[in-house]
Amino acid sequence: MQAARRPLVCVSLEASRTLPGAIVGKGPVVRLGDRRTPFDSGALQVLTALAEKTLPGRYQRRLMDGGACEATAATAWGLPTVGITLPLGNYHNQGFEGGQDCPKPEGPAPEFVHLDDIDGELRLCRALMRKGLSWTDPWSQTRSRLRKNAKNYKALF
Repeated sequence: MQAARRPLVCVSLEASRTLPGAIVGKGPVVRLGDRRTPFDSGALQVLTALAEKTLPGRYQRRLMDGGACEATAATAWGLPTVGITLPLGNYHNQGFEGGQDCPKPEGPAPEFVHLDDIDGELRLCRALMRKGLSWTDPWSQTRSRLRKNAKNYKALF
């Protein structure tokens, strides 16, 4: 890993059951962590800024704590890790969201994702491959803004 020419970041791509704040059709979810661990804050800073630029108003941010995913393993081995997930309807074929193929409320039903969410995830993945992303110092703009605020509001301190 030390010989890498650019920073290594593990990007976990998966589908997770819908949770409050992770709604099918509202865009891919920038996953803040899973049930086992929060993901890398610096890498999340880069991913969130990129999502805002690439998918303004068409992505979601959420701690997807319904279970654990492979990102926990990558984190355990020291890799900076982020996750992008598709909200999954009828998780494990449980008809919580219903739909035309669900014979009765909460009965067995096919899982589903929204095509717009898939499109957003693909666009975000392509954007992650751009050169010049601030992986080595993801907090520089935040520090700059905080310094400016401290200067502007110094009289209030």
